[in-house]
Amino acid sequence: YLSLKHETVTVSDVDEEAGLVIRDQEGSATTNSVALTLTRDSRDNYFSPTRGNRTVLYGEYAGGFLGGDNYFTKVTAESGQYFPLWWKLVFLTKVRVGAIEGFDGRITPIYERFFVGGINSVRGFENRSIGPKDINGDPIGGNRELVFNNEIIVPLSPEEGLNLVLFFDAGNTWIKGQNIDITDLRTGAGLGIRWLSPMGPFRLE
Repeated sequence: YLSLKHETVTVSDVDEEAGLVIRDQEGSATTNSVALTLTRDSRDNYFSPTRGNRTVLYGEYAGGFLGGDNYFTKVTAESGQYFPLWWKLVFLTKVRVGAIEGFDGRITPIYERFFVGGINSVRGFENRSIGPKDINGDPIGGNRELVFNNEIIVPLSPEEGLNLVLFFDAGNTWIKGQNIDITDLRTGAGLGIRWLSPMGPFRLE
C-alpha cells in the first residue's frame, strides 16, 4: 500500500499544570507525509487462524520536500506466527519493533510517538501507560518501541467461535537517545475470552 497524508492537528485546552513537554504541543501543526506498507499474510483463517504468518513492514517520511511543520521518519515492523499444537490448541508468538526520528532540528510530536500498554500491546496495563513520563507522571511517548505477545488459544466451542486465551506480553518504549533494552521490558500475563459473535468479533482480556 502507498499512502499520502495531509493532516493538521490542533492541541488546545492544555492544563496549566501539565509538564513542559505537553504544553509545548499546544497550537496547530501540519503533517505532510508519504507512507509505504508491505504486508504478507499466510494465515489459514482471518478471524480464527490455526497456522501461518502475518508480517507487516511500514515506513513513513514526513516533512522535508513535502513541506508541513512536522519532519520525521517512522519505521515499524510486526510479525506474528501461529503454530498448531496438540488437542487443537494454537500458539501465537508475535513481535513488534518501531522507531521514529525527527530531522532538520524538528522534534517529533507526542501524537506520532509510540505508546505501549493496553489490549493491543502489553495486556494487564492501562492503555498507553508504559514508557517515558514527564515530571507530573504523564505519558509523553517514546521514539523506540519493542513489544512481544505470546498466547495459547484454547477452543471452547469451535461451532460458536468461542475461545479461551492465555497470554504473556512484554514491552516498553524509550525516548530519543536511549537504545532498545530488552532487560527493561514491562510484563503482563492473564487470560481472556474471544467470541466470533453474530455482531462481530468480541474480545475481553
